[in-house]
Amino acid sequence: MHTDHKTHVYQVDVRWTGNIGQGTGSYKAYERSHEITVEGKQLIPGSSDPAFRGDKTRYNPEELLVQPGRSKPAATKGVITGVNLE
Repeated sequence: MHTDHKTHVYQVDVRWTGNIGQGTGSYKAYERSHEITVEGKQLIPGSSDPAFRGDKTRYNPEELLVQPGRSKPAATKGVITGVNLE
């Protein structure tokens, strides 16, 4: 089995944009909006799921968590099974 592992570093920034003037003084005093950025790429507008007072027009963390598992099934299978896909 191949045992050399490369280190991969990913710099992702998340900036909360939901302060509407009252900070987080109460559960209803702020929006759940935020912006996800990676240098050189388009901004991703984010928010909580609408069930948690989020904006349904923005991506929520649950959608972003599920998506990677659907976009690269062969690569994911290779990582899980230890198969070298190169």
